[in-house]
Amino acid sequence: MASDNIGPAFDQLYRTLYRRMLAKGIVVCGGNSVVAQDAVQEAFIRCWRRMKDVHSPPVENWPAWLSTVVVRECLAALRHLPNTLPLEGCDFSSTTPDLAAHLDLKDAYRRVCAAIAQLSEQQRAAVALCCMADLDANRAGAIMGIEAATVRVHLSRARRTLGPLWGEFDSLGVFDDQREGGTR
Repeated sequence: MASDNIGPAFDQLYRTLYRRMLAKGIVVCGGNSVVAQDAVQEAFIRCWRRMKDVHSPPVENWPAWLSTVVVRECLAALRHLPNTLPLEGCDFSSTTPDLAAHLDLKDAYRRVCAAIAQLSEQQRAAVALCCMADLDANRAGAIMGIEAATVRVHLSRARRTLGPLWGEFDSLGVFDDQREGGTR
């Protein structure tokens, strides 16, 4: 992308994907919105740099690219954090996310984690690769060592098991289920 055209394109990308990336980050971080926000910001900084780099190959799927960076940044940050966060000295001003919305997301996260724990290993892998990492069924199948059709079967069974929780997380923007008519 030519570096003089990236401002509007980046702005549109940020406005479109920020909330979805933040929701994914919060899920990956187990509800830790501070780490998730840092990871999302780092992802968008890398996105800006990548858009300006004329020597890098163009990114064909920015949502997938950003999802990958957010998840990796979250996991890297979590490796270095203790299991608890101190609340002393924290500024809970009006610029922070709404506490009620954060608690709703944490409650939804816990419900979905409990439901995901009930899935088979293959179903969990299919959900993680297709819905969180934004891979298509062909790429997920290659990683899992199974056919794309089998990945779609695992996704279908996972959707049935997760039931209404799937819709809840889809509305939060955590799962990407927009390509191929909802069947990856």
